[in-house]
Amino acid sequence: MKRIVKVTIENKTVYDVMTHTDFASNILLSWGIISTGTGILLMNGNERMTKSLGIQNTIWGAAEIGAAMWVKGLIEGKKESEFDKEKFKQKFQEILGFKFFIDLGIIGIGSAMYMLGNDEIKGHGAGIIIQGFSLSVFDGINFLVSKNLSERFKE
Repeated sequence: MKRIVKVTIENKTVYDVMTHTDFASNILLSWGIISTGTGILLMNGNERMTKSLGIQNTIWGAAEIGAAMWVKGLIEGKKESEFDKEKFKQKFQEILGFKFFIDLGIIGIGSAMYMLGNDEIKGHGAGIIIQGFSLSVFDGINFLVSKNLSERFKE
C-alpha cells in the first residue's frame, strides 16, 4: 500500500522594520565614509571654495558615520529586549518624514549661502547642498519604502 504525503509550503513575506533600519544604517554608514574621504581629499586643495566644500563633506560624513553607528547600537539593544515592533515602525516612519523636511530646509540654507557668499561661503554652501540633497533622497526613499512595504506585507 502506497502512502501519500501532502506537504504544503506557505511562503509569506512580512515587512521587518528592524531589517530595514539596519540596511538603511549600512547605507548611511557607507555614505558617511565616502563623504569623509572625499572631504579630506578636497580640504587639501588650493582654492578656498574647494577647501570649504571639503570641510563640509568631512563634518557631515563624520556625523553620518556617528548616526549610523548609534542606530546600529539601538538595533542591537532592541534585539535583546522585548519591544513593540509596531510602535517602532510608526516612530521610524515619523522620524524619516520629519527628517525629509529638515533636509529640504538644509538645502535652502546651503543654496542661500552658495548664492550670496564669497568663495569660501559658496564652498560651504555647496557642501551643505550636496549633503542635504543626499539625505533628502535617503530619508524620502526610506520613508516611502517603509510606508509601502508595511502596508503591503502585514504580519
